[in-house]
Amino acid sequence: MTRIAMITPNWNGGELALESARSAVKQGVATQLFLIDNGSKDGSGRAIAEALPAVQLVENPENRGFAAAVNQGLRLAQGFEYALLLNNDVVFQNEDDLALPLEYLERNPSVDGICGRYEYPDGRFQHFYNQLPTPFDLITYWGFGRHVPAALQSASLRRYHCVDFDFTQAADMEQPAFTCILLRTSALRMVGELDEQFPIFFNDVDFCWRWRASGRTFRYLPDWRIVHHKSASTSKLGGKLYAEMAGSIARFAMKHYSRRDAALVRASLVAEATYRRLRHRDFDSPISGTWRGDLVFIKDQGGERQR
Repeated sequence: MTRIAMITPNWNGGELALESARSAVKQGVATQLFLIDNGSKDGSGRAIAEALPAVQLVENPENRGFAAAVNQGLRLAQGFEYALLLNNDVVFQNEDDLALPLEYLERNPSVDGICGRYEYPDGRFQHFYNQLPTPFDLITYWGFGRHVPAALQSASLRRYHCVDFDFTQAADMEQPAFTCILLRTSALRMVGELDEQFPIFFNDVDFCWRWRASGRTFRYLPDWRIVHHKSASTSKLGGKLYAEMAGSIARFAMKHYSRRDAALVRASLVAEATYRRLRHRDFDSPISGTWRGDLVFIKDQGGERQR
């Protein structure tokens, strides 16, 4: 019985995406890889399907975004016990890499989500984890508060960035990056899909917020080593990267915080956008759009989006 549905969004992933898919289909546990190709122009989606006939390819005519692509895969995974959200730049090093997290979930029925230790190809630790943010965290790290040295040294920001987290030990984790996580589909049905109003950034943060609200957490397993090449997809945003991030954060604040706290977060984002425009000249999007939560890159690219 095929138990794990592996869901991989792909957008111009090239040879690395093919290498990732090869390592995924070689896993010893029973898996099915669903590759959601978001209108790739480099032919990578089709190349993967031709090289690996076991892969089920879903071809979108345009780039629908990371959240929408993952949701397509989650709908296909409804008949499976587990869903693995897998970036197209993760390359498994061994054929039994999924055995450890699967065994852990089997032995611990109260745990619904697993994350592992992200590493660069050279073995260095990749700090790709956070706890869920407070309004202060977003104001300080992403907004104008980053210019206040004392705020950057706050206990709240240390907690947000897991500065004191012992990554050598198994522990609960609120917000791992969705680079490679294993979830029970029964829990997914309770929490729901990714919110597509966050197509590139903060869809994982929003999902983790709802995951926590349902009484769930993620279990971090340091022995599950995941080699992540860290895609350069977001670099394609160029100078619009901060505008896209700021718009997503504003949307997140308006969805999850009180009206007062959301306004403070948005005001801080606007102040930082204004500072960047005047000081560094690297913010060429409408400042008012940051306050509203506009996603400028998507608008400018006519729907092309991916992280």
